[in-house]
Amino acid sequence: MIWHIFKKDLELMWRPILAVASIQLAVVVIQLRLESVNDSAVLQQLSQVLLWLWLMASTILAITVVHQDAVPSTKQDWLTRPVRRIDLLVEKILFVFLMVQGPSIATDLVQGFANGFGTRQTIAATLARAIIVFLALTLPALALGSVTESVTEAVVLVLVAFFGVFSFTMIAIGVAGGYGHQFDPTDFTGEGWLTNALRFLLIFIGGVFALLFQYQARKTKHTRILLGSTLLVLLFSQFIPWKPVFAVQKAFSPAPALGNSVAITWQMQPDADRRTSYSQGRTENRLFIPLSVTGLPTDTLLKADKSEVSISDQHGVRLYIGTGEDVEIRNDAGKQSLSYKQTIQVPPHIFQTFEHQAVSANITYSMTLFKLQSSYALRATQDNQRMPGWGLCRSRINENETAIEVSCMQIGKGPTCASVFLEHIPSGDRNPENTACYPDYSPFEDRPIPDVMTRFRLVLPFRDISGLTKYPVDATRLAESKIIIRMYEPQDHFTRIVASPLWSMRDSASGN
Repeated sequence: MIWHIFKKDLELMWRPILAVASIQLAVVVIQLRLESVNDSAVLQQLSQVLLWLWLMASTILAITVVHQDAVPSTKQDWLTRPVRRIDLLVEKILFVFLMVQGPSIATDLVQGFANGFGTRQTIAATLARAIIVFLALTLPALALGSVTESVTEAVVLVLVAFFGVFSFTMIAIGVAGGYGHQFDPTDFTGEGWLTNALRFLLIFIGGVFALLFQYQARKTKHTRILLGSTLLVLLFSQFIPWKPVFAVQKAFSPAPALGNSVAITWQMQPDADRRTSYSQGRTENRLFIPLSVTGLPTDTLLKADKSEVSISDQHGVRLYIGTGEDVEIRNDAGKQSLSYKQTIQVPPHIFQTFEHQAVSANITYSMTLFKLQSSYALRATQDNQRMPGWGLCRSRINENETAIEVSCMQIGKGPTCASVFLEHIPSGDRNPENTACYPDYSPFEDRPIPDVMTRFRLVLPFRDISGLTKYPVDATRLAESKIIIRMYEPQDHFTRIVASPLWSMRDSASGN
């Protein structure tokens, strides 16, 4: 019976299926074109428009497929004919996965094989993305279609849900004091994949239970309540505290003892700088706290995933809680001790109220230690190489002849951290390094769009048009130069706490 229903839906829906597949193909073609024409603003805008069009069309198509045998309706012939409801549900899931997601899966496979990536790597990345798309797009669309009878009704429910999500978010941000990082502490961190995985699990459980309940009991009102409850739980998942998430991430450390020797200490009396800027008529104060790092192994990079700062008075009463700005320390030369300044932005009213009092700072770091895994070298111009773990890259001089552009692609999850520089091989001279670390500790790529490929570009300048900056490796030395890529991978996650002695914000602020 499943096959008969499948053929019936295919005969009715082949035209919209072809249309949606054509949009998906157009997106892929434009992405491939952008690999050779990186600065085409028109193509980039067209790609974004078609991508959103594909998302909406795929969602509507999935809902429409379910509506071919609408569950809430009392006028469907499958209610009187001998059609098992579980057969109908299985057919809808199978049809949408093959006919709606199928073209996307096919284009992912074609891209992987066409660009020379291995069979196992291509299939694994394609399957991972197919699962993410199913959880993030297909399953919610199927559930929405099961509790509605028309696309118009589905759109109304989506608008109601959107208004609810918007209201919830605004209230939550207001309660959190207007700071997004307090509302969702894992947002824009390498640990964000853990909360995303939890949300995908919630979507799977809520969506499957809703579909089973609706197709068996046909109680649309109760199923809508179940879906609404699932959405509410998803929203509240953004309040998961940072510490338990980071504790789980620590358990996944590939080398859990590598960072045991790393210590962070207060270096001296803080040298803070009060910088004045104007934002709605208020002054912002930034304190630069000098710290020292010891025990950092050679060829490693230390990055703070999150730094929580608290400032207290001399009696231990907490005056301010916030977050420090980004910390990234690399030890390529094997130095025993490295210094850096932790930047803390203090609200104006806190600084003005307590600037004459003795205060202390307490900084709790959630850190990740990266270890150099591999190094690669490309010719500075007109080179094309495939590098394991990094991807397929091409180097060329940009149109203005001021920089080397390195365009890369990797199927599935791309690299997370690297330092790249231009080196003149005979002399060893180097241009300033370009360090790019965007931590993502996920074992898989949880980004469902635009496709299975991860594309990124590096720019290495060698000439300043204004003439103010002179590079050791300039245009005359490019023929004998190479692009050096040093790739780092996360090895250990750990926590460090730094406590300061009493000090005065007023005395440490320059210009006073």
